[in-house]
Amino acid sequence: MRWFFLLFCIAPGLSTAAPGCIQAFDGFLARFEANRAFQEENIIYPLKRSFVDAGADPEPKVVDKPLSKSDVKEGAAPVFPSKADQTKVPFEEVIKTPALDRRTVQLQKPDTGNLLIYRFQKIGECWKLVEFEDASI
Repeated sequence: MRWFFLLFCIAPGLSTAAPGCIQAFDGFLARFEANRAFQEENIIYPLKRSFVDAGADPEPKVVDKPLSKSDVKEGAAPVFPSKADQTKVPFEEVIKTPALDRRTVQLQKPDTGNLLIYRFQKIGECWKLVEFEDASI
């Protein structure tokens, strides 16, 4: 009986990842790039999205337009390109760590104005895409 009580007292302090979570960001990103269904499951909706409207008058401006789950699921807007698609463009991938629970992934095409910025956050034990910025000009 004492063991059961002790286990009951200790158990809430134990940290276990939710099923499907990949705690190491590198492993998470590799799966995120490779699996569209995994992407859709690991996005916080509505996904904050911004892009540059080059046709705005009198000058280009940044537009905020969140993406719903159905926007992403139906492919109405691309989210994160696969490694194969990154190679076709070609994009260079730069990963920044502004905090322990945050990562920023930049995909940029050298010598052009193409720049995609993805912001991820660790929520609980799982990494999630929380913002997408198309800063291409």
